[in-house]
Amino acid sequence: MKKLQLLRSVTLASASVMAMSAAAFAQTDAQATVETVVVTGSRVITDIASSPTPVTEVTAEQLLTTTPSNVSDALNKLPVFQGSATQRNAGSASGNAGGDFLNLRNFGQQRTLVLMDGMRVPASNQAGSVDISTLPQELFQRVDVVTGGGSAVYGSDAITGVVNFILDKNFSGVKYEANAGISQYADGFSYKLNLAAGTDLFGGRAHIEGAVGYTNQDGVLKEARPSGAENLGSYFTGSTAAQPSTNVTQAGQTVSTASGKITCVTTPSAAQAAAGMKGCSVNGQEFVQPGVPGPVFYGTIPAGQTAIAVGCSDCAHVNNTSIFGATRNATAFGRMSYNVNSDTQAFLQVSLAQANIFNYFFPEQQEPSRQTVNYFKDNPFLPAATQAALGNDCATDPNCHTDGTNIFQVSEWYDAPGRVRATNNVTRNIVLNTGVNGQAFGDFDWEAHYTHGESRLSTTGLHNGNNQFHDAAQDAVVDPTSGSIVCYNDTAAAIALYGNIYPNCVPIDTFGNNVTTNAQNDYWGRSTHFAETNTMDDIAADISGNVFNLPAGPVKVALAGEMRWLDYLINSDASPTAVVNCTGLRLCGNAAGTGPVNQATVTQTLWDNNTVPSVHASENVWEFSGEVGIPILKDVPLIQSFNADLAGRYTDYSISGAVETWKIGLDWHVTNDVRFRGTTSVDIRAPTLNDLYSPQVSNSGPFLDPLTNFNPGGIQTVSQGNPNLVPESSRTYTAGVVLTPTFIPNLTASADWYNIKLSNAIATIAGSNLQVANLCIQTPPAGSSPFCALYVRPFPYTNTTPANYPTLLLSESLNAAFNQTEGEDYEVDYNFDVADIHDSLAGNVSLRALLNVAPVLNSSTFPGAALQHGFGAGTTTPSQKGHATLFGDYALGNWDVTVQWHWFSDEFKNGVFGAGQTFYAQNRVPSFSTTDFTLTRKIALDNGAALSAYFNVQNAFNDIPPDVIGSAGNPGGINTPTGEDLMGRYFTIGVRGNL
Repeated sequence: MKKLQLLRSVTLASASVMAMSAAAFAQTDAQATVETVVVTGSRVITDIASSPTPVTEVTAEQLLTTTPSNVSDALNKLPVFQGSATQRNAGSASGNAGGDFLNLRNFGQQRTLVLMDGMRVPASNQAGSVDISTLPQELFQRVDVVTGGGSAVYGSDAITGVVNFILDKNFSGVKYEANAGISQYADGFSYKLNLAAGTDLFGGRAHIEGAVGYTNQDGVLKEARPSGAENLGSYFTGSTAAQPSTNVTQAGQTVSTASGKITCVTTPSAAQAAAGMKGCSVNGQEFVQPGVPGPVFYGTIPAGQTAIAVGCSDCAHVNNTSIFGATRNATAFGRMSYNVNSDTQAFLQVSLAQANIFNYFFPEQQEPSRQTVNYFKDNPFLPAATQAALGNDCATDPNCHTDGTNIFQVSEWYDAPGRVRATNNVTRNIVLNTGVNGQAFGDFDWEAHYTHGESRLSTTGLHNGNNQFHDAAQDAVVDPTSGSIVCYNDTAAAIALYGNIYPNCVPIDTFGNNVTTNAQNDYWGRSTHFAETNTMDDIAADISGNVFNLPAGPVKVALAGEMRWLDYLINSDASPTAVVNCTGLRLCGNAAGTGPVNQATVTQTLWDNNTVPSVHASENVWEFSGEVGIPILKDVPLIQSFNADLAGRYTDYSISGAVETWKIGLDWHVTNDVRFRGTTSVDIRAPTLNDLYSPQVSNSGPFLDPLTNFNPGGIQTVSQGNPNLVPESSRTYTAGVVLTPTFIPNLTASADWYNIKLSNAIATIAGSNLQVANLCIQTPPAGSSPFCALYVRPFPYTNTTPANYPTLLLSESLNAAFNQTEGEDYEVDYNFDVADIHDSLAGNVSLRALLNVAPVLNSSTFPGAALQHGFGAGTTTPSQKGHATLFGDYALGNWDVTVQWHWFSDEFKNGVFGAGQTFYAQNRVPSFSTTDFTLTRKIALDNGAALSAYFNVQNAFNDIPPDVIGSAGNPGGINTPTGEDLMGRYFTIGVRGNL
């Protein structure tokens, strides 16, 4: 309530200032616009050519010329961004993986600070990252990318740098853009409509501007692309060189099939036979026709392998899932500023956005690790001959439904459209900024602002299997009154015993490929939903100016203070720790079909797919920082100027404690042609409220156990937050040279080295991590490693049979990880008039080359764990060590041709050497590149307006990225190098212009 009152008070105050100023000065002469130029990364440096921290500026026009879809897609083609997420990433019912989340240097999206005009933006997900698709891209002027630590200036999260979206705050007129695109494969249709307008008011004293935008893109299924249609998989865990992990295509699991694989007792034991059990003659077969068993055609099973088959079209594999989710974005932005006088300006701006992402992320499954898959052998959906082949003993055993003698199992991965788990994510953002800025005492610039931001993520899991309803539906019987097939719980006998606890139950038929009807599927698959709200209230102020002069120039000082209140709320209608209630269910829990179940022993989760718990947490943080720019030398031999930039910040988090950050930067101009720059800094990322207070979460997923070499298709992993986490702290060094040779006009070249070490990174130590699993079993004696505590097994580690497959995996977060990256950034910019080459030539050429080389990208999840080389921080995905983007533009009159080439180096799958190493049969992943072309025609209209029509082709040569590591647990999924294009050749035609 206090924060709401504060929001109202500050908003009304700002509006009042504007209104009173308008009335007082409307009849007077317009005064100059108040605006301070500040270089991102510093509060005291106003010239990018004097910044000791590397800053890359890219205009919105250049980004959208080569990549018309959106600014995020264009930024991710720059070499410094690696491992970013896009709106088209598949999500699940437990979070928003879809969204535009930038990742500098593949060091973690949560370690890249996103600002809009130097002001913080509220987080969009549980990890504390910002979805930039919710920002007003229609009025972006440029994007500043700071590739050095920035916590001393901006606070938490700026470990790898800052991405600052600069708005055109003085736009006047009307501009628009409309385009539409489609892929070579005739899918992925998209269109975009943007409109922006601005004008001065009150004789130029005030300015108002606004923008609206809408984008839409259809989703694409994985089978529509070569990388998805090949059904990539792998076999062997790679724990030894003799059995390396080996990629195969057209792969599938043998444990389950799309038609339903049968597991039953072929020869009963003496005790089972005495109880009445009959032998089953169709064990290991599947339902080749509805209700009719037959042999499974496995294709080829690699030597020494039982879990993976090649060429088995019916074997379980990922299918009918989204390679690109369907996206819709709507944004609206409005801003008004007013010059109170020649020294003071007030402003108020509001940004509204809604981003919708829908995707199919995994086929529906029935597997022992996920739900009860026991069926009675006298199930009425089965013909009498099949019941007999299964060994139905109900004719001779009156207790066949309670003594465990008359059950069999069916394991199935559905393989049909409409039989896929789906997620619908809706992110709504509202950000209000209001403030004042100006100049005082001639040399001092000051600014104060208040930000209220809310980001609400609404996630609905569609067809999330409710295992309790599934248990009821699989107990199908013939109603003695109507003669129709019904659920046992809908019979008069069951209702008399337990009450009508499952009204309108729909019995399920799973005995064949896609025989389950929509009504049956809908009864089992329900919708789960959670709403996550991240709220931020931020008050900040700063002042900077020259305090005194030294022989080399003025000393400039900046002071800043900030207070933030953060609130994190999740309301969920589905608990991840809830278990099924077996009351009245004959096929339920761990011993389905063996009689009444003791509810206290039930461990089967209620929901088949991932869900999240409800949680509410909040914290506040206050910060104070100072920065000083010191001119040390000027105009002496070999030193045109030599300046130092010093910054420090004290931050106090109400939960995780106080922390100090600092930065030292040096800038040395040798001449107009050469300058050197360098920085060193300590930077932080504070744990998010989700890191600290996430309740216990139980997620399910596949796990190929290296001890038993078994994977039944899914297992539960339990994890939760850790309130004892403290802020991460990193040490960063940068050093570089910038060349602007006067003998080659318009040429600029730079080379910068960087080194970032993060020693207490927050990381999750998960039992599902194959490296952890291998360390557990490879450390003698078997089972003695502390990592083995993450695996709950029924037997000692000396038992390597499938019976010793884990019953539960555990996961925990600690300040225990180590991350390091080291590399170089290169940039060359050059433009020239072609006539300079020869008088007969015409036109202008602009060239820009950006290259990142990162030979070091090391990480270790916990002390004692093997050092992982060449993988993104906190990931198990290898990263390329080289990235390059080349821009070329040729303009002649009203015509313009732009070319962009985006290159990724090769990479290696194995990043660990020694203990914990994973061996691969195909270790090297080749390099990959794409080329984009844009042709633009400028048209001058009779009314003086300008129009540009353009035609763009992305990935013009339809290059297909190479495969990385096929999944043994989820064969059929796509695994290509991070950031490499999967859409293929894509055509866009559009117009943009001004009125």
